[in-house]
Amino acid sequence: MQPTEQKLRQIVQTRIRAIGEEEFVERASEVVVFGSVAMGLQRTDSDVDILCFSDEHYKRKSHFIDLIVVPQRCSQDPGWLQSELATHVATYGRWIKGESAWKDNARIGRSIVDCKRRRVTAFMKALPRVWDRLHEGFREMYATKVRRETQRLILLENGVPVPPTLVLDRHWNSLTS
Repeated sequence: MQPTEQKLRQIVQTRIRAIGEEEFVERASEVVVFGSVAMGLQRTDSDVDILCFSDEHYKRKSHFIDLIVVPQRCSQDPGWLQSELATHVATYGRWIKGESAWKDNARIGRSIVDCKRRRVTAFMKALPRVWDRLHEGFREMYATKVRRETQRLILLENGVPVPPTLVLDRHWNSLTS
């Protein structure tokens, strides 16, 4: 079940305060929670994905928060509007501050599909060379990474915004069980 807007605000406030980055949320014209927490699909160890539009670029990633701050001027930039992140946030994000003037213009761009295809291809070319030297845990990790990236590529090629990772995993498990 999706959390209420009030619950999302509480989660963001707690996590932002824990890393001492309150000023980004305070100064932001838009604050969006996206990913598994926004959809109510989080696990106990899930991080909270937060996008803020403000006056600068900034990123902070830890085990419990992924804070992305993007300059407001970028919200109308075709590079942003056609990105995997923008289309994901526009589709699955939950605004807890401000309103989006850009989300209706977010579309999957050809360049992001090509970039994802190159990423999957690079993984597929590199892994056979090192596979025998990888520990079993790393084999499993990279196999999962390639599978998820391939799922994302297929969705992007079909013009579908990429859902949170847990949705990809559940779909895969429904096909293989």
